[in-house]
Amino acid sequence: MDWDTFREERKRAARPFVVAHRGARLLEPENTLRAFLLALAQGADALETDLRFTADDQLILFHDPTLDRTTNGAGPVRGHTLAQIKALRTRRPDGALSDERVPTLAELIEATGGQIPLLLELKDPLFLQRKYARILIDILEQGGVLRRSALVSFHFEHVLTVKAVHPDIPIGHITLKNPWPRRNAQLLGPFWPLLFLNPLYTALAHRMGAIVAPLDPTPEPRLRFYLRLGVDAVLADDPGSVRQRLVQRIPSFRQAR
Repeated sequence: MDWDTFREERKRAARPFVVAHRGARLLEPENTLRAFLLALAQGADALETDLRFTADDQLILFHDPTLDRTTNGAGPVRGHTLAQIKALRTRRPDGALSDERVPTLAELIEATGGQIPLLLELKDPLFLQRKYARILIDILEQGGVLRRSALVSFHFEHVLTVKAVHPDIPIGHITLKNPWPRRNAQLLGPFWPLLFLNPLYTALAHRMGAIVAPLDPTPEPRLRFYLRLGVDAVLADDPGSVRQRLVQRIPSFRQAR
């Protein structure tokens, strides 16, 4: 499944796709290969992760600007080389240290065989510079996943910079405040209360040809609402749980990739 055929595939499947949010992060250390591979084993259709640069300009899968919360390291991610970060251990959901290491984007592509759609959140302000946008595009091209990758950010200017380097890549916007679909974005991630504030959001986005995936990594209590709205994808901290809830609610459920 590619992002440019996502809407058609979603219509055929007759259900929203499950996008693993930082992998199966309630069971394994977030944004690690173990978390992503478990998410796929649980039936996730796509993987969401976060991108930041190391001191030596390597792209790693990391959410926070600092190492403290999810590893046994400390200080800014940007202040450490890849080798220094690779020497760290990641933390499990309960805070205990694991043997899993922080992966690079290239390692995720290799681990998934370049066959899984990737939703890449651009966390690093360095993406405002064409040099760093080019580094990302080169990795996606070398891994053969350019058509299976989409870029999103709370800062729309970040994804616009990358799109200027490669105009064909799908881009999206995540918002906590705007109850109306943003134009010129192929993917939209409204904070879930905005869909209650504006129940027409999904229909309007679809008229614009956009994909809607609410910003809601624990969507289980609201799945009935999302099914009624016809959203295209749901984020999931626990992909297995979300998939099972969809099975219960959709008798004709079938997995499609």
